Amino acid sequence: MPDKKIISLEKLYFTDFVLQDIFSMRQVWKEGVSFKRSVGRPMTAFLLLHRCTGKYVDQSGETFLAPKKSIVCLPYGSKYTCINLECSNTLEDAIIVDFNIVSGTNILTFAEKPFLIKDINTLIANNLFKNVVQAYEASASSPLAVRTAIYNLLSYICKEKLQKYQTHFASISAGIELLETDPLCSFSTEEIAHACNVSACHFRRLFKEYSGKSPSEYRMDLRINMAKSMLQSGEVTMEYIADALNFESTSYFCRVFKKKVGMTPGQYKVSITPDASAFE
Repeated sequence: MPDKKIISLEKLYFTDFVLQDIFSMRQVWKEGVSFKRSVGRPMTAFLLLHRCTGKYVDQSGETFLAPKKSIVCLPYGSKYTCINLECSNTLEDAIIVDFNIVSGTNILTFAEKPFLIKDINTLIANNLFKNVVQAYEASASSPLAVRTAIYNLLSYICKEKLQKYQTHFASISAGIELLETDPLCSFSTEEIAHACNVSACHFRRLFKEYSGKSPSEYRMDLRINMAKSMLQSGEVTMEYIADALNFESTSYFCRVFKKKVGMTPGQYKVSITPDASAFE
């Protein structure tokens, strides 16, 4: 089973990958209808809300409004509820593009929960989404044509995000790279901010804008993802994981894991390997 790996849209632009499990369709939304995904998405999706508005609620209860003409990313593995608000009840309400991004043994995705893809020219994006769905709907559908259309869409979005990142987040780029590549580093947020020659307050504000999370929350989420991988890899003990990931105690690790994942490490182990019921 491939491992999930979180990657930014900016970094995907420089990453070698293949597209699998491709699907696209036009959607008719009905006002007031809600859709709940209680099982993690089997694919990542980009959703263009052309003539409709949606409200998204993730597992933690956090919400955001996706207005008309916006683009929503629905990451691989995410669970959420979508409430349909304003709709035109036509095939032009929304276009969804589903795919898995595979690089080596990893399935790449962009976050743990849905988010708006901002700072994108909607006129260009709208045309690229239509190219994908038209290629997919073609009576003699060509896999090459469909993949080319999706690569073009991904390339445009990633390049636009990269340009935004290079300008707006340039002052904290070194700190972003450190937190993304070494979540176990001992540097505090204040020390990382100092190395970037910005105040801790400025660093936290920009980093929250970049990732949607505070530096400490982002780092903790990466550590929990590392714990998940360790639990999947073999019969490692709670004590070993807690020590390897720099948690102050095994009990603290287990509390944080349950808060983030919704189950204890032992329960998570059982959920992915049913024959491991004696793990705890």
